[in-house]
Amino acid sequence: MSKKSKKLTKIFKKFGIDKVKKGVQFEYSYEDNIIYYCNETDDTDTFFSCFLKERFDYDDKYPFAMSLLHEVGHHLNNEEIVDNIYAFCVGEKYKISKAINKLTDNDLERYKELNFQYFNLPDEIMATAWAVTYAKKHPKKMAKIEKIFREG
Repeated sequence: MSKKSKKLTKIFKKFGIDKVKKGVQFEYSYEDNIIYYCNETDDTDTFFSCFLKERFDYDDKYPFAMSLLHEVGHHLNNEEIVDNIYAFCVGEKYKISKAINKLTDNDLERYKELNFQYFNLPDEIMATAWAVTYAKKHPKKMAKIEKIFREG
């Protein structure tokens, strides 16, 4: 495990997360209780920051830290997502994914629209709401987590 992953794992253990490790995207694995992170940014990250501002009036100064906390939000709110809501979210994510895969490279506005649709799904909004609440209460911890990312 990388130095960065070890530092992040140590921080996120207090939330009940077993490991934080590098992956291809930000993701929480319910089965393994692992948060995966990605060092690269793309349009989705930009859209997420825009979404945070529009929906929560939150300026995303620490995008990597916020993405990690969003994944913690999934871990902490998993019990709140009952069967029919979970099934709805999975179905909608499948539809959104299919729509994104059909897009052309120059259809950035539609790509943003589909990302916002994803961000607004019940399980996603619950995870994000938790992350924003935490981030607003703990700006110094946010800066510390972000610094770990920047230092590599």
